[in-house]
Amino acid sequence: PAAGHLSVGGDWYDVIVRDDGRRVLMVGDCVGHGLNAAAMMGQLRVAARAVALEGLGPSAILDVMDRFAVSIGADCTSMVCMELDPVTNELIYSSAGHPPGLVVSGSGARWLEGARGAPLGATSSARTEATAVLASDHSLVLYSDGLIERRGESLDVGLDRLRSAALTIDADAPQSFADELARQLVPGDAGDDIVILVHRVQLP
Repeated sequence: PAAGHLSVGGDWYDVIVRDDGRRVLMVGDCVGHGLNAAAMMGQLRVAARAVALEGLGPSAILDVMDRFAVSIGADCTSMVCMELDPVTNELIYSSAGHPPGLVVSGSGARWLEGARGAPLGATSSARTEATAVLASDHSLVLYSDGLIERRGESLDVGLDRLRSAALTIDADAPQSFADELARQLVPGDAGDDIVILVHRVQLP
């Protein structure tokens, strides 16, 4: 954005394929709206991509991003970072104050609630990691809080709404799955920018 009057925010996502074939999936949410938030978001996204390309794991990436966020005044940014092995479908992840990822399958849905920590710049402790294994037909859903938050209601209500909607949508095509989630969950007067990132594990 090049004009300060634009109603832009600080949500971003990135998907990086490393030389060894592993994929790094990231979603972040920089506090605030307007040009300043968008500018900080751009710096955070570029920095996270550069760190991820160095081959660090999710917790180490967030450790670096803690220091970087403080250096540019982007404290309290939320971010989740996941590393996926496309051969074994093992997922290693770490979260800095971000809403939990959702794994959806034909038999149900479950939250990835491990390795949760404070937002970027809000802790001096080393980040932790958790693991999960995805199976064929599983879909991984990452998102920013604008998808689930509504003024005056508990966050748990929004999480339940997301889980219920995800279970009713055909997840075979990630793009249409994400589009339908947005159609069902984003109100017409939404005042926040929103990220939805979907990874679908294909049948062998």
